[in-house]
Amino acid sequence: MGAHAMIPVLCNDKGVTIIYIALFIFLLCAFIGLAADIGYMYVAKGQLQNASDAAALAGAAKLDGTAFTMQTSARNAAYQFAKYNLAATDPVEVSNDNSNTLSSSNDITVGHWNPAAATYTPGGTPVNAVQVRARRTSDQDTGGASIGGRVQLFFSNVIGRPEMGASATAIASRTPKAGAYFMLKQSSCTSPIASGGATIDISSGTMAWTSLLEVSTGPGSTVSDLICGNTVPNIEACSHSFRTSTGEEATTFRNMEADFYDPDYDAGNKTYVPGTSTVSTWTVIIPTTDNPTLSPSDPHEVLGYAKIRMTKVCGTPGGGNPCGGDRDFHAPPGVCAGSTHNYIVVDQIECASCENSSDLLGAKPGLVQ
Repeated sequence: MGAHAMIPVLCNDKGVTIIYIALFIFLLCAFIGLAADIGYMYVAKGQLQNASDAAALAGAAKLDGTAFTMQTSARNAAYQFAKYNLAATDPVEVSNDNSNTLSSSNDITVGHWNPAAATYTPGGTPVNAVQVRARRTSDQDTGGASIGGRVQLFFSNVIGRPEMGASATAIASRTPKAGAYFMLKQSSCTSPIASGGATIDISSGTMAWTSLLEVSTGPGSTVSDLICGNTVPNIEACSHSFRTSTGEEATTFRNMEADFYDPDYDAGNKTYVPGTSTVSTWTVIIPTTDNPTLSPSDPHEVLGYAKIRMTKVCGTPGGGNPCGGDRDFHAPPGVCAGSTHNYIVVDQIECASCENSSDLLGAKPGLVQ
């Protein structure tokens, strides 16, 4: 028998290759779409974080210093400021049912922030902090309205994920910090205040100037420049030791007088004569120490804070304008009439040690978490 000829069989791979290419393009588009959606969610998450930060700061600014945990003004401010922000093109919605627990129907709590332990207790007292959660979820508020709704995605719908939820939380507190350039003798915290107010001055040893720095303090060249600046200090004083000075008494008091009667300086902590821009009180927080006038060249350990409400600041006349004339504000006629020395009058004082500083409501809110 003759040998049969072997006829080669040629396979056509073109159809299989097209299928592989199509599958690859599909997977590539899916991964690109997924990456785009993940990026979009990161943007939405950042927007929610900005909203919760702003809302918490706005709420903390409205805390009233009481132990009552409702804090309606703080909650309302947090609610309103959250709505000023957008997340994934829609206004941020938060829910408030006046409880002190984050839940499906509540995004705002008030409570106590302990800076030493870095812990927040919702409903804890004294109330010095506000917690706000901003979210885009499918949850509903107490009235049944959607909390913004989940974020609609662009490409993930092809894998069964047309939307995704996101949330962010922030806590802002008002723990005390030094807000003026002088220190108070700690024993002044326990001294009774007469009906006309208590006088504090350098000559009695109850106060001394400080730059709130651990370096040497010079009232003429350092403290006066700081007092006359337009930036209100907000400096953590506990765990520090500051140098003090009793020099340049008249000049420095006149500069403090300018700060007091400047209606725009630290305006949020001042009250005014009704219908005018004349300052009637100014509340500041200052560090306390054993004896600020003793050995000014040595550092004085900060023992705590004092929140004082000043009703007037008087520097003896003469020697030029306060703050070099840049902010030439004086006490109204008759307020400091006949003054032969430099002094501050306070009608309220509240103190706390460094260990219990969170018991004293600070002047300015700050984000802590």
